[in-house]
Amino acid sequence: MVAVVHTAPTGEAPRSRGAWLEQLALAYGPAERDLLRRALDFALAAYGETLTPEGEPWIERAAGTAAILAGLQLDATSLAGALLVGLPACAPEDAALLEETLSAEIASMVAGVARMGEIRAANLVPANDAD
Repeated sequence: MVAVVHTAPTGEAPRSRGAWLEQLALAYGPAERDLLRRALDFALAAYGETLTPEGEPWIERAAGTAAILAGLQLDATSLAGALLVGLPACAPEDAALLEETLSAEIASMVAGVARMGEIRAANLVPANDAD
């Protein structure tokens, strides 16, 4: 069974996101919290008001994903990558800046998720073509 310990920040108020980051103080050290703050800042700037194909704000989906990973007690690098999970859909040319700002490992994770999405999209068959 999986239990989520942390909840995702909701709404547009930066305070709620800041409070969520502060909750992580219990599980992550100062350097890890700094990495998460930089990843969140990068995500906020990159996503802007961009929505997922389902109409959900990318920042909310990413923060929710990171919250689940925090609940599973994954490392801060994994959480930072989760905060940027939608980045390829928003601005693929940001890979070099992502590596410079955060790390090569996080840039690699984000690129890997983008590749998985491309593979999935290439393998989807429209329902009317399935027959």
